[in-house]
Amino acid sequence: MQFSSKRDFIVKNIPILIFFITTLLILIGLYIQHVMNIEPCPLCIIQRYFYFLILLTSFFSIFFFSKALLVFTIIFSFFGTITAIRHVYLEKNPPETFDCVADVGFLMENFPLTKTLPMIFSGKADCTDIPLTIIGLSIAEWSLAWFIIIMCFGVVCFKKNYLRSSCNSPA
Repeated sequence: MQFSSKRDFIVKNIPILIFFITTLLILIGLYIQHVMNIEPCPLCIIQRYFYFLILLTSFFSIFFFSKALLVFTIIFSFFGTITAIRHVYLEKNPPETFDCVADVGFLMENFPLTKTLPMIFSGKADCTDIPLTIIGLSIAEWSLAWFIIIMCFGVVCFKKNYLRSSCNSPA
C-alpha cells in the first residue's frame, strides 16, 4: 500500500480505527457491568447495541469496503449520539414523574420490537443515576463523546473517499 502522506494513511485506515475503538468500548462496558457490578440502564443497553452495530459494520468495512457500510456506520453512530444525548439529559434533568424505563417501555409497546427483544429492558438501573464518573464525566457523557468521535471519523472517511475507491485500498 502506497500512501502519499501520513494523513492519507490515517484516512484509509479509519474502519480499522473505528473497529478497535468500538471493541474497546464494548469491553469496558462489560467490565463495568460484570467486574464492577454496575448494572446498565435501558439507555446504556441501547447504546451498547449501537456500538455493536458499529463494530460489525466497521469490521466488514475493513475487508469488504462499500459506501453502504460506511453510511450505516455513520447512521448507527448518529442514533447512538441521539440516545446518549437523551441519557445525558436525563442525568442532568431527572424527571419527577417517570424514568427512562417508562419512556423506553412506551416506545417498545408501540413498535414490533416488543415481541422480539423483551429482555433488553430487564435491567433495573435508573437512567438518571450516575454510578461512576471517570475524569469528571459520567459514563453517558463519555459514550456521547465517543459516538460523536466515531461519527466524525466516518464522515471524514466518507468525504475523503466518496468519489474514490475505498478507505482501506491503495490510493
